[in-house]
Amino acid sequence: LTRPKSFKEISLLKVFDSNYVKLSRPRCPTLYFASDYFNEIFDNLKSLDYSNVKQGIPRDKGIYFWFVGEQVNYIGIAKNRNGLYGRVALQHLNEKYLEFRESKQNPELDKFQLSQAVQTLDAKGNVKIGIDKSTFRKKIGRKFKLKPGSETVSYIKENGTLKFMAINNIEGKSLDLIEATLIAFFQPPLNTAHTGAIVTQHSSVPVGQEVTVLK
Repeated sequence: LTRPKSFKEISLLKVFDSNYVKLSRPRCPTLYFASDYFNEIFDNLKSLDYSNVKQGIPRDKGIYFWFVGEQVNYIGIAKNRNGLYGRVALQHLNEKYLEFRESKQNPELDKFQLSQAVQTLDAKGNVKIGIDKSTFRKKIGRKFKLKPGSETVSYIKENGTLKFMAINNIEGKSLDLIEATLIAFFQPPLNTAHTGAIVTQHSSVPVGQEVTVLK
């Protein structure tokens, strides 16, 4: 399976060059999708202007990619009330989006950030320590040993490009399938979800197999 080498190539060439995409996952039924749907996503990706984040991204559902040079390093989806705006602007690129709940902090995996944690006081005057809450930022902080908040946000902006596409009128389950398919295809180093998923390309669909419509 040939993967595109750069975003420039993605813009000029089809991501999938066969008619159908097959998604195989452990303990899940095998699914087939029309390749054109995924190619259209890449044809319509928009780059986020980091200097104008809140005005530059919509509140629609959608998918986003973080490119580092020529590589897709992270893929995520936004399907909650505030859509892409909520996920990207209010969480990933908001340095104040921190996790102060001890039950959500991993003493081993978050050892570095806990040693550099942001401190605050709760309503009773007790000291609380916070680390990155965004899953995307948390993975970056763990991998590169970055302080929570401004340091991980700065790393995202200075070292990669966020590109996104709003997808209106789509069910959350369909967005999950889009994410699973593209993560299995690109295998971004910062994604750990959808382990075991395999994507292959096909010119036709087996007799009796329906094509899943993403809607």
